[in-house]
Amino acid sequence: QALQATAPHVSGHAQPVYTLSPSFVASGSGDVASFAYMAVPARSATGQEASIQLAHRGEAWVVHQITSAGPPAVSGKVFTEPQVDAWYRVDGDRVVPLNDSAVATVGKDGVGLARYQEIVHGRYADKLPGSEYQRQHMLGGYQTPPPAEDHTVPAVVLLVVGVGVAGAGAVFVRRRRA
Repeated sequence: QALQATAPHVSGHAQPVYTLSPSFVASGSGDVASFAYMAVPARSATGQEASIQLAHRGEAWVVHQITSAGPPAVSGKVFTEPQVDAWYRVDGDRVVPLNDSAVATVGKDGVGLARYQEIVHGRYADKLPGSEYQRQHMLGGYQTPPPAEDHTVPAVVLLVVGVGVAGAGAVFVRRRRA
């Protein structure tokens, strides 16, 4: 029972998180953001906050990533612009900032969807799927190996914790690069 008391645990409800939609970036068509993952807040025995990101693969939810921070706890459609660590909320036809990085992009009062599309089009239109940027395997300003190459070694299990979403358990792993 002492081990259970010190185990990491889920500390809130799963929240859908959205990310910029490539069609919105390219032409302004469709929604500003599309579903990316579910974020489940968690807390370590020492009180450290984390966010378990669950992605839907086939018939199951799987751990996609674990981060030290999650989406802001606000209602409405929350989305991220991960390249600049910005969080926003769609409020009618406006994009409203939820953190300092977002304020740096859209100002403290936010901007209309059309203006936001101009901003992200300028930043990312040349980096969308099918672009020369992608064909050259560029990511974040550095070159990555082509997708066909696998430089991973067997996973090392770091932690096993019950997630409490759809009754699933999660195994967190870290892959080392060769």
